[in-house]
Amino acid sequence: MVRETTRKRNILDVVLSNDAFLVCDCNVGPPLGFSGNARKPSDHNTVFFHLQCDSCSAKKQDFAFVRDFKNADYVAFNNYLLSIDWNTELVNCYDVNTYWENFVNVINNGIELFVPMKRVNFNARVCKQYYPHYIRQMFRRRQAAWKLYRRFRAHNLYEKYINLDRKCKAEMQKFDADRELRLIDSNDLGKFYRYVNNKIVNKTGIGAIKSSTGNILHSDADKAECFNEFFFSVFTADNGILPPVSLKAPPDSLVDVSFTYVDVVRAVRHLKCKTSLGPDGLSSVFIKSLSDGIAFPLMLIFDQSMQSSTVPEIWKTAVVTPVHKKGLTSDVNNYRPISLTCICCKLMETIIKQKMLDYLLSSNLISKHQHGFLSKRSTCSQLLECVDDWTLALHNRYSVDVVYVDFSKVFDSVSHSKLLHKLESFGIGGKLLLWIRDYLNNRTQCVKVGNCFSNYASVGSGVPQGSVLAPCYSCCS
Repeated sequence: MVRETTRKRNILDVVLSNDAFLVCDCNVGPPLGFSGNARKPSDHNTVFFHLQCDSCSAKKQDFAFVRDFKNADYVAFNNYLLSIDWNTELVNCYDVNTYWENFVNVINNGIELFVPMKRVNFNARVCKQYYPHYIRQMFRRRQAAWKLYRRFRAHNLYEKYINLDRKCKAEMQKFDADRELRLIDSNDLGKFYRYVNNKIVNKTGIGAIKSSTGNILHSDADKAECFNEFFFSVFTADNGILPPVSLKAPPDSLVDVSFTYVDVVRAVRHLKCKTSLGPDGLSSVFIKSLSDGIAFPLMLIFDQSMQSSTVPEIWKTAVVTPVHKKGLTSDVNNYRPISLTCICCKLMETIIKQKMLDYLLSSNLISKHQHGFLSKRSTCSQLLECVDDWTLALHNRYSVDVVYVDFSKVFDSVSHSKLLHKLESFGIGGKLLLWIRDYLNNRTQCVKVGNCFSNYASVGSGVPQGSVLAPCYSCCS
């Protein structure tokens, strides 16, 4: 399919196809990268082409109108929420689901009033404005020089392109180096990790995977169903036998959690600014922007949920994203399910988790050797402590034996009844234990791959990975 030379006067980089109509717009572009000598660009040109397959050629809508939450009038939205008499709005509510439905109705009315619509073009070319204007201008001059050389094939035009390419790369390297130095001087650890993760995290999505029958799946819908079947298969059925556990605290030492306006505001303002939507269609950025007006009704909902020991049904739904851990990317066993749950539910979990941890730490119910899932404790602090112990033992000529234990699928296979039994042995009871029971029971989840969702499946065991309370359960286990 390649009709132009790709290395000097030869065609060495080819595109082969058994169907002449499958490949279109096959063009040869400028070289990519360097070859051996860092001062000389590669002598192999790049080849660009499009595939005319069903998924590419299918007629799709070119645009859609969506809510522009970025340019919403949040000042007016907050004032609107503050003007609502929530005690009157929720006066006829008899269960937590009605509380939640009335709350969502008010939020949707505010969205209609204060969040404008915008047109999104699906086929528009997305260009991330990462480099400043003067470097992007150099990109354009370099591209123009390459097109001029491809037209006339003159040696001086090629040298001009090489010089522009060398200057462009030098400016890019200088800009990146200056940006990294400013990042180091800022002493902002969060910005540093975001920058590094952006460099090393693969954002190309999930490739082809192999089903249980050995078939190779390419479409996102088939992959979502395959992951859903696998994640459902790792759930364990409880045998109904509760293991004997020793009481670590008097029964019903922690039976209730109270929610104050200050607690809710603090939890909202500590949310990470993410635009991903939960099952209820609300993002953390949206809720954080309405922290003043949304805190009071959320406090009422949280209090009603705790007093009735029930959770709104939508809070029991999770959208699961498969995240690759290690090994072959085509094997579903090498993926971890991360659950995206409702942000408002996470806010309530955050307050409950903090009250539970305060109780467990003040009662010395968590070992001082516990490093995972605790504030200012991590795998790094655990390794430092272990290395110190091992070094001291070797210095005193003691033998050192190290045993590592890894529980497979522990977050997904833990029994709900056994977990509740273990929490009860820590003195957790009353309304709080009943709330946790309702939170874990009758959960459902679906898997999202790309823009496709699988069917919903019931969750028979485990705790949602990605929820706030899951690490707290692990501390007790």
